[in-house]
Amino acid sequence: MTTATIDHVLRLARQLPQREQVRLIALIADGLTADLPVLPPEGSAERLLGIIPTPKELNDEDIVQIRHEHLMEKYS
Repeated sequence: MTTATIDHVLRLARQLPQREQVRLIALIADGLTADLPVLPPEGSAERLLGIIPTPKELNDEDIVQIRHEHLMEKYS
């Protein structure tokens, strides 16, 4: 697609009513993201830590240590 074609499409899209512009954006975004893998949200492991009973409350250093130990087991 050439720059002229893209500019033409943009001019046409800007002439649409706002509701139709939003619908067009949603359709394009859905098409682009349909094939992307679903990734777990970042930090999900930290939210699970409170579920497991521990002898003491974990601080940031404890979590770093647990991660380090897990990675050492996994990749050693």
